[in-house]
Amino acid sequence: MKKFFLILIVLLLMVTGYIVFDNNRVCVTKYSVESEKIPSEFNGYKIALLTDFHNEDCYKKIIKKMKAQEPDIICIVGDLVSMHTEDFTNAEELIKGITEVAPLYYVNGNHEQSNMILNGYDKPEIYDILKAYDVTILENQNVVLEKSGAKINLTGYMDNIYDDTSERYKEKAKNDLTVISKTFDDSLYTICLIHRGQYFDYLSEMPYYDLYLSGHLHGGLINIKPVRDTILEKHVGTSQYCKGMYSENEKTAIISAGIANDDGIPRILNTPEFVMVELKSK
Repeated sequence: MKKFFLILIVLLLMVTGYIVFDNNRVCVTKYSVESEKIPSEFNGYKIALLTDFHNEDCYKKIIKKMKAQEPDIICIVGDLVSMHTEDFTNAEELIKGITEVAPLYYVNGNHEQSNMILNGYDKPEIYDILKAYDVTILENQNVVLEKSGAKINLTGYMDNIYDDTSERYKEKAKNDLTVISKTFDDSLYTICLIHRGQYFDYLSEMPYYDLYLSGHLHGGLINIKPVRDTILEKHVGTSQYCKGMYSENEKTAIISAGIANDDGIPRILNTPEFVMVELKSK
């Protein structure tokens, strides 16, 4: 019996050590997206997707790995800081480092919106830092990316105030994205940056957007299916999406597990990540 408890303690220490180790590293997850609408000039075009940083202190690891990946552009899709963040130093160091790597495009998430409301501002406080480093902030706007004369669209959706289980979020997002679509040439391949990934099935019904880049779900935190599904159902109302690449209605979504944990709950089998998306001309 004594030997059994000794083995059990050793195993628990090993598991705990691994969880601590895994939560303190950053991995790079790679996907490729192929489409006939992607111009040949954009074949091999690399997009770094970063989400749910939540003002963590691992910015040096991210910057180092980002430099090694040599992306053409970097996209942050929300929750760069948390709703109660007061010291923006970590976020600023991250922005300072990665803007030296590639042009940076940003859309806010629910935490930036909450931070703004809690502090009584009329815009997210992080905007001042982003503008100081020439980051392109997309608030329900589209920009055209050009390479060797060819073009694709990059649309950014500004997160709205409704919670995850509200039908009003979906309705507002769809209405807003429909309005934005009238401002660009929808014959071009179009990428949509939107924070909340769980609405892909609903948004994939729209004809205007080919690829959605999202986050918000934190990979379900604990990547053991029954536990993960319970967490996702509780927090976002559905366990249909977690992290990875999904296809619906001939549209694609890539949802990153992001960087931070949630309210001190450690990630298990769910390493903090940023994502590299490579476009392929079919």
